[in-house]
Amino acid sequence: MKVNNEPAVEFKMSWFDDMYPDRERRDQVLKLYPKDFKRGYGLYHAGKLPPAFPGDDAGWYMLDPEYSVKFNLNE
Repeated sequence: MKVNNEPAVEFKMSWFDDMYPDRERRDQVLKLYPKDFKRGYGLYHAGKLPPAFPGDDAGWYMLDPEYSVKFNLNE
Protein backbone atom coordinates (compact mmCIF):
# COMPACT_ATOMS: atom_id res chain seq x y z
CA MET A 1 0.00 0.00 0.00
CA LYS A 2 1.18 3.52 -0.71
CA VAL A 3 0.27 6.95 0.61
CA ASN A 4 1.26 9.97 -1.48
CA ASN A 5 3.26 7.58 -3.66
CA GLU A 6 5.37 6.47 -0.64
CA PRO A 7 5.26 2.98 0.93
CA ALA A 8 2.96 2.78 3.93
CA VAL A 9 3.70 0.69 7.02
CA GLU A 10 1.05 -1.71 8.28
CA PHE A 11 1.29 -3.67 11.53
CA LYS A 12 -0.48 -6.91 12.43
CA MET A 13 -2.20 -6.01 15.70
CA SER A 14 -2.96 -9.63 16.60
CA TRP A 15 0.81 -9.94 17.18
CA PHE A 16 0.35 -8.40 20.64
CA ASP A 17 -2.18 -11.11 21.60
CA ASP A 18 -0.01 -13.85 20.11
CA MET A 19 3.21 -12.72 21.82
CA TYR A 20 1.69 -11.60 25.12
CA PRO A 21 -1.33 -13.74 26.03
CA ASP A 22 -1.20 -12.39 29.60
CA ARG A 23 -3.26 -9.19 29.55
CA GLU A 24 -1.25 -7.42 32.25
CA ARG A 25 2.05 -8.06 30.45
CA ARG A 26 0.51 -7.06 27.11
CA ASP A 27 -0.66 -3.77 28.60
CA GLN A 28 2.85 -3.12 29.91
CA VAL A 29 4.36 -3.80 26.49
CA LEU A 30 1.80 -1.62 24.69
CA LYS A 31 2.83 1.29 26.90
CA LEU A 32 6.31 1.05 25.36
CA TYR A 33 4.98 1.60 21.83
CA PRO A 34 3.93 4.90 20.23
CA LYS A 35 0.31 6.03 20.65
CA ASP A 36 -0.48 5.00 17.07
CA PHE A 37 0.04 1.32 18.03
CA LYS A 38 -2.22 1.67 21.05
CA ARG A 39 -4.92 3.23 18.87
CA GLY A 40 -4.60 0.45 16.29
CA TYR A 41 -4.72 -2.24 18.96
CA GLY A 42 -7.83 -0.67 20.48
CA LEU A 43 -9.54 -0.64 17.07
CA TYR A 44 -8.45 -4.25 16.47
CA HIS A 45 -9.82 -5.40 19.79
CA ALA A 46 -13.11 -3.57 19.17
CA GLY A 47 -13.41 -5.31 15.78
CA LYS A 48 -13.30 -1.99 13.94
CA LEU A 49 -10.37 -2.63 11.60
CA PRO A 50 -11.45 -3.49 8.06
CA PRO A 51 -10.09 -6.84 6.83
CA ALA A 52 -7.11 -6.61 4.48
CA PHE A 53 -8.57 -9.51 2.48
CA PRO A 54 -11.59 -11.85 2.77
CA GLY A 55 -11.31 -13.90 5.96
CA ASP A 56 -8.61 -11.67 7.49
CA ASP A 57 -8.87 -11.48 11.27
CA ALA A 58 -5.28 -10.47 12.05
CA GLY A 59 -6.08 -6.79 12.32
CA TRP A 60 -3.67 -5.07 9.97
CA TYR A 61 -3.41 -1.39 10.88
CA MET A 62 -1.74 1.29 8.77
CA LEU A 63 0.53 3.43 10.91
CA ASP A 64 0.46 7.19 10.48
CA PRO A 65 2.62 7.77 7.37
CA GLU A 66 3.85 11.06 8.79
CA TYR A 67 5.60 9.23 11.64
CA SER A 68 6.52 5.85 10.13
CA VAL A 69 9.10 4.73 7.62
CA LYS A 70 9.67 1.55 5.64
CA PHE A 71 13.11 0.15 4.90
CA ASN A 72 13.46 -2.46 2.14
CA LEU A 73 16.23 -4.90 2.97
CA ASN A 74 15.86 -7.02 -0.15
CA GLU A 75 15.02 -5.48 -3.49
